[in-house]
Amino acid sequence: MISCNIQTISYTDCILTIQDSGGITINEFMLANLKMFQNDTMGTLYLNDGSTEITINLAQLPSINGGAFATLLDLFTYIETQRNLCQCGCGGGSGTVTSVDLTMPSAFSVSGNPITTAGTLAVTGAGLVSQYIRGDGSLANFPTGGGGGASQPYYLNGGTNQGVFVGNTYYEMSKTPVIGVGADFTIAADGIIARFLTDAGDPGLLNIPAGNWNFEMWFSASSSGGSPTFSVTLYKYDGASFTSIATSSATPENITGGTTIDLYFTALAVPATILTATDRLAISVDIVHSGRTITLHTQNSHLCEIITTFSSGISALNGLTDSVQSFAVGTTGVDFNIASSLAVHNFNLPTASATNRGALSTADWTTFNSKILTVLNSMTVGTIAASTTTYVMPGTNIASVTESARTYYLNNACTAARYLVATSTAQSATGSLVVTFRNSAASTSITVTIAAGSAAGRVTDYVNTASCLVDSGISHQVVNNATATSANIAQISINLK
Repeated sequence: MISCNIQTISYTDCILTIQDSGGITINEFMLANLKMFQNDTMGTLYLNDGSTEITINLAQLPSINGGAFATLLDLFTYIETQRNLCQCGCGGGSGTVTSVDLTMPSAFSVSGNPITTAGTLAVTGAGLVSQYIRGDGSLANFPTGGGGGASQPYYLNGGTNQGVFVGNTYYEMSKTPVIGVGADFTIAADGIIARFLTDAGDPGLLNIPAGNWNFEMWFSASSSGGSPTFSVTLYKYDGASFTSIATSSATPENITGGTTIDLYFTALAVPATILTATDRLAISVDIVHSGRTITLHTQNSHLCEIITTFSSGISALNGLTDSVQSFAVGTTGVDFNIASSLAVHNFNLPTASATNRGALSTADWTTFNSKILTVLNSMTVGTIAASTTTYVMPGTNIASVTESARTYYLNNACTAARYLVATSTAQSATGSLVVTFRNSAASTSITVTIAAGSAAGRVTDYVNTASCLVDSGISHQVVNNATATSANIAQISINLK
């Protein structure tokens, strides 16, 4: 084992080179074969490529690479990153990457670049919560509507035939206008000049808020004079029948412009109305012709528009249709849930328990956080005589042929795992060296075997575990099956959690 005045650790082409303060190479490790073990209790990092081992301790860190590594974990992470690259074939080759940079579209900000040794590239949004990211990666503002809960418009698209419903033909009433081709309707008698119906699934809401609906309509007459008028009626359609909601027939609007195509306005007082999610809306336009031919103009430059009481923003959220809604927090229930009532959505996150899935309480967190990891190391145990069974007390280097005298008693229940045995000399070729973790004077499944003739090194059992109760007595049993003195045991380590 080598431990020198290490000052430089560098990496080139999958070879880790360690040099002393004079620039003399202490050792070169092939990273693909390198194994590392960090002993936090001893403050030591071990490097081993199967033939050579180097130990690095905390006291050496300030001189290594000019103090670039604040902790052994920093150094471990640096070497581990390079080792993984070599093992996967990602490093090495005829060249090395000395700088990595990251660029993003303008909607993002990048920090931590370029990376020349190690670091983190961080990407954050460059915009505001009121903006969105376009397909080309740039920022844009959301379009603004009329807002306020009374601004959703509908347009009368007379060129789109919705079909025949309850014996009458209906045309489209849509949130999207048709521009480019005009569509006109004429009547030379009293009666309905045209009917319009929303698309299936529109409006898809559960109620109509009370208030005025404003109608903007384009009309012309075949001649001036007389007293032609128009009125509108609003219906809801459930797929089978039309139900009248409101009408302006008692207060019709006069058509006064004669042959000139003019824009006329009328208001319709609409009461609060319950809808189903599948209800559609319809209107009819009724004419009193006063001896003239009346024309209703739609589409193109004569967009007939209806300003409704529907909100252009949120119209329904989790079944609630109030124009102003809020969120609250609570702990009701046995699992995370959202309870919506009136205009409030209550987010419930219960306290976790044996029956509740939820957030951990402060007291339970303290209990959880108190379950810390304990590492018991027995260092420099030494050699074991030929054909001898010896017991070693965990956490010490005291060995004896009497187990009861070398037992460590626990004051907390725990789980034992991650067994490690390190030797500093070779095991005799005449037999193996077996080290077993014992619990209450009984052998557990946690064991390592150093085969006969094995070179110095570390052998682990990171698979098997054992449960230890309060007041359990634990020990290490060491059996030398060789007819000669065993290898020198430098460390026996077990984790208790």
